[in-house]
Formats: sequence, C-alpha cells, structure tokens
Amino acid sequence: MFFDAHAALLYVALRTSLAALFALRLLRAGGDGATLIGQAAADGAAVLFVLGAARADLRAAVGLWYLPMLLYAGLWELRRFWLYLDDAMEPLAGESPNGVTGEPVVSWAAGSAFWAWQALAVAPALAAGLMVAFDAVAPGVWVFPTN
Repeated sequence: MFFDAHAALLYVALRTSLAALFALRLLRAGGDGATLIGQAAADGAAVLFVLGAARADLRAAVGLWYLPMLLYAGLWELRRFWLYLDDAMEPLAGESPNGVTGEPVVSWAAGSAFWAWQALAVAPALAAGLMVAFDAVAPGVWVFPTN
C-alpha cells in the first residue's frame, strides 16, 4: 500500500477525513485548542510519512526534517495512547479505588474504535515514518520500489 502513489493518496484522504471527524468530536466535547493543534501537527506528519514512502521526490524535498517529525508524531501518539489507557482504567464513580468491580469507563464500541484507529491509521503511518526517516539518514540504503 505504501509504495503505490494512488493507494497512498487514497489512504491519506481516508485517514485525514477520519482525523477531521475526530477533531470535530473533540471540539464539540469542549476540548482545548492546544490538543487540537498538537493532534493536527501529528496528523500532518503522518500524511507526509505515507506520501513520502510512495514518492521519491517528496522524500528528497523533506529530507532530514522527517527525523524531528517522526520524533514528535511518535511521542504525541504515545502520549495519546497512555492517556487513553489511563482513562480506560479509571474506576467508575462509587467503586473501590483499585477498580476490581464494574466495567471500565470506556465502552466496548469506543474501545474497539480506538484500537482500530491505532492499528489502521497510527501504526502504518509511523512505520512509513520510520522508513522515510531511515532513508533520510542513509539515502539509497532502503530500497523503495518506486525509485
């Protein structure tokens, strides 16, 4: 998927559309602007990772900037993952502090959507980011089929 430019564009369009829906949900829930801007920056980096894996000219144009983008996006997504797990493990109101009774705060459907997003949108983008960052550090060592 990463090496065909058309498939990469389709993937980026679908991922960006879903990310925009999540941003609207965050705004409607009263989320702060800093979180929205931080997520938008991480999503923008993910778009460049996927497109860079498919297009050699974009890889060359962005160059070593892939390294700080990968560091930022990776740390941002790790933070979001940690916050999700922290929220999911909180006990319901009136439960014991260790939360051994009752269900987690996050419903099954929301939990499934989170794991699907992580597996289908975050992990492939970060994997593409690793590939293009490696190519930026050691050009020509990683063989991209589009070269």
